[in-house]
Amino acid sequence: MRVNIRQPAPGDTVLHPDAYADQIGQDVQILASLHVVPTAKGKLLGAKVADDGRSAWLTIEVTSLAGFGTEES
Repeated sequence: MRVNIRQPAPGDTVLHPDAYADQIGQDVQILASLHVVPTAKGKLLGAKVADDGRSAWLTIEVTSLAGFGTEES
């Protein structure tokens, strides 16, 4: 399953347009809002940083959901 997630820039920082370029194709952990423990895992397929650099939209292929088994799709 593919998901698009909006990731705000941390604190007062501004993201560079290629901030996620070296992470494309890498495995990532997805945290639900206010959770400390990862709730899903996936592969980062793409990232588009907003023009103002204050956030980015990440496209992730979810490979497993915590608490729902570890079957990869």
